[in-house]
Amino acid sequence: YWIVRTGMGLENAKHAAGRVLAHQPFCLAVSTGFACALIAVDVGALLAGYEVALARGQGADVLPMSTVPGIERDVVVELVKHVEPSGHVGRFVSTDRVVTSATEKRRFAQTTGAIGLDMESAALAAEAQKAQVPFVVVRAVSDLVDEDLPLDFNLFLRPTGWIKGVAAI
Repeated sequence: YWIVRTGMGLENAKHAAGRVLAHQPFCLAVSTGFACALIAVDVGALLAGYEVALARGQGADVLPMSTVPGIERDVVVELVKHVEPSGHVGRFVSTDRVVTSATEKRRFAQTTGAIGLDMESAALAAEAQKAQVPFVVVRAVSDLVDEDLPLDFNLFLRPTGWIKGVAAI
C-alpha cells in the first residue's frame, strides 16, 4: 500500500499521481479525502464511485471519464455499500476550484448526475486510466448540497490568498 499526498486541486493531483503510477505497477488507485455531497446525506457520510466527470469554469463542459475495470475496485465499492449508516455509490465530479454556494452545488448535481464533488478525483482517474490501473473514489462528506460555505476557500489556493483568507476568518 502506498499513501500519496497529492495536495489540493487538479494540477497537484495529476502531477503526483502521474509520477507514482508511472514507476510502479498497482492493483488499485483510490482517491480519498473530503467531498461536497450533491445528494441528501449528512456530514460524515461515505460516498464512493468509479465514474468521474471533469467540470471547469461554470460547469458547462462536463466530460465523463472512462474507467479501467478491476476486482479490487469492485470489492471496495461493495464494502462502502454496506457501511452503517448506508454508504452511497455513484458518479463524482471534480472542479478546478472550491464550490461555495448552494445554488452552484445544486446546478452541478443537476447537470452531472453526480453524488459528490471534489477537486482531485478526475485528475487521479485520468492518470490511473493512462497507467491502466483500476480506480475508485471513496470520500467523506464535508459539506452539503444545500449549504453555502461561510468563506471563499478559494483564497487559500493562491499563494497570497492565505493572508486574505486568515483575515476573513
